[in-house]
Amino acid sequence: MATTTTLLNLPTEILHQITRDFSYASQIALSLTCRDLHGRVKDPNLRLRFTSSLEKDTPYTMEDLLEIELWPEFAPSFNRAYGSKQMPSANDFFACGHCRKIRSAIKFTNSHLSRPYLKRGLGEEKMDWGDDRTWRMCIPCGVAVSMWPRGRSYPFGGMSGGYGFTCYRCGGFQAERLGFEGEKVNFMCDSCHGSINEKQEPFST
Repeated sequence: MATTTTLLNLPTEILHQITRDFSYASQIALSLTCRDLHGRVKDPNLRLRFTSSLEKDTPYTMEDLLEIELWPEFAPSFNRAYGSKQMPSANDFFACGHCRKIRSAIKFTNSHLSRPYLKRGLGEEKMDWGDDRTWRMCIPCGVAVSMWPRGRSYPFGGMSGGYGFTCYRCGGFQAERLGFEGEKVNFMCDSCHGSINEKQEPFST
């Protein structure tokens, strides 16, 4: 009786030959298919490749992350037939070109969630270094390199966010809330605003 050959009953050496040229995202996806394949597929994190933006070897590139961010669990608002037509929410995740992490849309300013930074289908043009998605930057990374000017509010987080500002004093990010808008607190974050208030309070007797 003829037997059916599947990935599960292939010798491990042949499985490694098949997956050797897989992209990082494809290897991760295959290893997550079932427990048996998870134990037999080589860990793609052991395959280091040079990425100049991080100035060190990493197992994945920005192109790999742009492929992973299209997975359904990371892109519930992305319409694969017609492209993105609505502003993302906190349930949508995007790759940061600076720290090379996939983060919730709540960690990005709206300017980095709008075209031309939005996701594109796998059938669209191949990523190149002129692609603005490679320069997409999350708020923590942007704050670290002083990307946004101090003393100005800007929208963030897409449909799940609001407005925030860069603290005029420490340069950190602060989300605005009712009664704590940037202009009302001189664009100072909770910590800096609190420390100034403490200095202004008279000594108790």
